Amino acid sequence: DPLDHVIAMAKKGATFYFENERISSDKAIEIVKKNGDLNIQTTRTNSKNPKVKISKSPIVLERK
Repeated sequence: DPLDHVIAMAKKGATFYFENERISSDKAIEIVKKNGDLNIQTTRTNSKNPKVKISKSPIVLERK
């Protein structure tokens, strides 16, 4: 469930972004509650500071 994932990442101290703008974990939870049809990408899930990107449009993975 996307909401459960966002809440779990908030508890881990993740940094959240919505449409490339940094937002609080509370705001991220609120956004996902209001719209369950969003794209979510989480990176560095096992680190001390995971990053969670939330977007209305598809998220393109960046390859190095």
